[in-house]
Amino acid sequence: MRVCPVCGKPLLQRCVARLYVDGCNDCGGVWFDQNELTTLARSDPEAMKILDAQFRNPLHKPAGRAGTRRCPVCSVGLQQELRNAPGIKVDGCRRCKGIWLDDGELTALYAILQGMLGKSG
Repeated sequence: MRVCPVCGKPLLQRCVARLYVDGCNDCGGVWFDQNELTTLARSDPEAMKILDAQFRNPLHKPAGRAGTRRCPVCSVGLQQELRNAPGIKVDGCRRCKGIWLDDGELTALYAILQGMLGKSG
């Protein structure tokens, strides 16, 4: 079973745009296996907002970024990735190439993508 790199709770699977991704109902984060985020962004960018909302927990208070976050697939420490997404600290696994997005970061990436494409969302 995959566990959340932030709060250690079990991750739950959701299907969106024919992809199965894992997320945390406690802290609202979402895990993408290698290439899943790119596939979602290219095939159905609107689904990014939908997926983020499915795991959102309005009662959760972010704990900050203290401690080492571990990959839910291979347990190595996650590294910050996507330096070209201002204001978003995306965690990535160098071993399995998965990506962790904290609550709200998927919607923020959607907004950046829409801005790059010159669309409103």
